[in-house]
Amino acid sequence: MRRLPIAPALILLGAVPASLSAQGRITVDLKPEEGVTCTELMTPKPWTVPRDSLQPGIEQNRFLYSGAHFEFRGGSRLLISVGAGSGHSPDRYAIIQQNSKYTMVPVTDSEWEVGRVLPQSKAGADGKAENGKPLPYASRTFAPSGRYWWLSPSNSTRLSVDKAHLALVSWDGTVNIPEPFGIFQSTRMKGHYFVDLYHVPTGRRLALIRGTFRGIPPDFATMSFWIEGPRFIMPASEDMRRFVLCEVR
Repeated sequence: MRRLPIAPALILLGAVPASLSAQGRITVDLKPEEGVTCTELMTPKPWTVPRDSLQPGIEQNRFLYSGAHFEFRGGSRLLISVGAGSGHSPDRYAIIQQNSKYTMVPVTDSEWEVGRVLPQSKAGADGKAENGKPLPYASRTFAPSGRYWWLSPSNSTRLSVDKAHLALVSWDGTVNIPEPFGIFQSTRMKGHYFVDLYHVPTGRRLALIRGTFRGIPPDFATMSFWIEGPRFIMPASEDMRRFVLCEVR
């Protein structure tokens, strides 16, 4: 097995095979600061997959975050759906607040069609930092909560469109993935992940998203992104039913 120098516990060979992470489990614990709202949401049912779809990101009649994507639209309400390549789910929802809790309700095709597509920002921050060390950016430093970056700081950071908000993705634990045909080698993926949200101009931490992963690598957190609001989105299940939404007010 090949070992990467960034973390003695990490063994990585490109994309993780779906069979290795089929039983993946992710837990979520949200710690927002004043002025930030964070919630974990789940669709009422699995996303409907288009018939005869052979698009990357669709496997065993379900969307997978490793190849599919969320689509958000804005209007009188925040709208969400998913797609993969040219295949799109017919399921569309609005994220609303009821009795101080957030939930998802179906929307009509007409409301979806008039909604404005919200661009997603997945840009990483320029800067170099060793594992577990603060990242210098925009004349400030931003500390991750975990021991390791996922691959590199640029791969483990997400900037909002206006570059005023920054997410740091870090982790600790063990990720062992055997090389092809390494059937007698250990496959172990278990640990904790951390996503720190910062306000860049002040250096203030806005929220901490943390949790555990088992049977799945923590790279799911690097598939997060910002949309306007500013709002931060992080998938929390392989089938894209669960996700975290943090909104800075």
